[in-house]
Amino acid sequence: MRFILLLFAFLLTTSCSHHNNYTRFVNSRQSFVKIEMIAYKYPCESSVDCPDTFIVASGSGVRVMAKGKKYVLTAEHVCDTTEVTLAALEAGADINVDIYAIDLEQNRHKLDTVKKEPRFDLCLLRGPTLSIPAVRLSPRRPEIGEQVYNFASPVGIYGYNMAPILDGYYSGPYRGHAAYTIPAIGGSSGSPIVNKGGMLVGMIHSVHNKFPYFSLSPTHEALVYFLFTD
Repeated sequence: MRFILLLFAFLLTTSCSHHNNYTRFVNSRQSFVKIEMIAYKYPCESSVDCPDTFIVASGSGVRVMAKGKKYVLTAEHVCDTTEVTLAALEAGADINVDIYAIDLEQNRHKLDTVKKEPRFDLCLLRGPTLSIPAVRLSPRRPEIGEQVYNFASPVGIYGYNMAPILDGYYSGPYRGHAAYTIPAIGGSSGSPIVNKGGMLVGMIHSVHNKFPYFSLSPTHEALVYFLFTD
């Protein structure tokens, strides 16, 4: 009888732990956003009231906590407007470029760049009207072989309360980056990698051009440095 009671207590404890992890994982999904770079012509003041607008590029992002404040984290090449602006100047076009975050309810929020780090391909943006929850950075790097999850907008796939959920494994360091066996393609750049507890451990910035199931992220150490130093 005593053995049965101990076994029941063990099962109850482990199932509660699994449920708590699942809840945190699902909640972290609410922090995901699709990123869109939108160009518009003068004399409009913004892309909101300008009829001649077009999407230049799209990617992924996540709302994060950094030094007690909430920002949007994405890849540096997703938020870099330099190439679009230079191309417009060479073509003699008068355009401006705005960056927006689109939440799971399909609300659009204008973003302003806070800082960028091309060395790690990281970008931090501010969204004054964005009110979704923020994920926290895990206090530790993932273990080799640890299963992780990815929310992304690959090739622009995204919809109301729908963002593709992918998974894979942390495979270790690779040429100064962190390697994951997570499938990725254009649009996945800037997408968050979280552990089973829903905490941020990485962010996809590139994928192998011959093997789209091998993705690269800044290392955990690079994320810590970028998010918590000026």
